[in-house]
Amino acid sequence: MTYDDILKTRGAFGTAAALIDRLAQLRDGLDLSAIVAELNPGALPGMEQLQRTLRILTREVMPFR
Repeated sequence: MTYDDILKTRGAFGTAAALIDRLAQLRDGLDLSAIVAELNPGALPGMEQLQRTLRILTREVMPFR
């Protein structure tokens, strides 16, 4: 599986609203009950950005059910 394949079929990224939509698609299409989140790809973002991302994920995206 290529990186592009993963992005198209298994990946999710973007704004909170985009993630909610994409995770719903993946949940329905793959019958998901959990996700694994990589918040620091390539160790690029700083701690402040990581904390902001985690806040958005836990407060806005995770409750989307």
